[in-house]
Amino acid sequence: MFHLFMPASAGYFAEEGVAARYDAYIDVSIPFYRATLGSIAGHVVQRLGKTAPGALVELGCGTANLSREVMRRMSNFTEALLLDHSPSMLQVARKKLGDRGPGGLPIRYQLGSLQGQAWANLLEARSCTAILAMLTLDHIAVDGEFTGLLTNVERRLRGDGLFVLAEKVATQDGPSRAVFEAMVEVRHRHLIDHRLMTTAQAARWRRHLLEEDHLRSLPHLIRLIEASGMRVLFAEGVALPKTPSQMTAEMFYQTSEPAVLSADQLSDDSLACAIAVLGCAGRRI
Repeated sequence: MFHLFMPASAGYFAEEGVAARYDAYIDVSIPFYRATLGSIAGHVVQRLGKTAPGALVELGCGTANLSREVMRRMSNFTEALLLDHSPSMLQVARKKLGDRGPGGLPIRYQLGSLQGQAWANLLEARSCTAILAMLTLDHIAVDGEFTGLLTNVERRLRGDGLFVLAEKVATQDGPSRAVFEAMVEVRHRHLIDHRLMTTAQAARWRRHLLEEDHLRSLPHLIRLIEASGMRVLFAEGVALPKTPSQMTAEMFYQTSEPAVLSADQLSDDSLACAIAVLGCAGRRI
């Protein structure tokens, strides 16, 4: 049973069958997915491996692939709290991880929306050493709500803690949006050709990415992070080409891991990324 602290928002990942097939397609559909999980976990271990234990939190945990990779490499936490708005995603996560992680680490599963204060009220101020959010905060369209969530993150993060945000990156329109849409078409065709989804399932997945997710550029994301009181410590990702015609299946599916993003890339509003990973610190207390 999951504790419901807010009405769960309706959405693609709460729809029937989506959670059950997620792990079966994600590795094949995103060739650098596992490498990105490993890179994030490596940063967590590098920064927190020798610190005093605190809470591990994953916002929008899905099937808990990221939390599992972090806990596999490091058990120096007081507890793990996994939050998602999809009951079926949390069911998969719980079946995968159980109620105890490595070393008997207690794991809590919480069902509900990340928007608002309720999720943050589950955690004491400055109690978390690691807060993670991967491919989930692009569901929040309003900048004020996005910054409000990040402010709650900062207030729960310990002074020596780490917040990792990993998201798709593009503007809502213009050249980078066109490149992002070209990437979606490449992945859409791949899902069908490799029989990872039916035509109808792939069409619904495509509509979710193109119509329901709200994308932001890297400079936009960084401005919102800084407005919440945090600062970016490191950045890496998978940058996409500058034009849709260069966005080919061969190029995309030969990409095996994220790379460090340069200062020029971080300030480039026209850059699209299949994923960008931003490691952030809060205020020193």
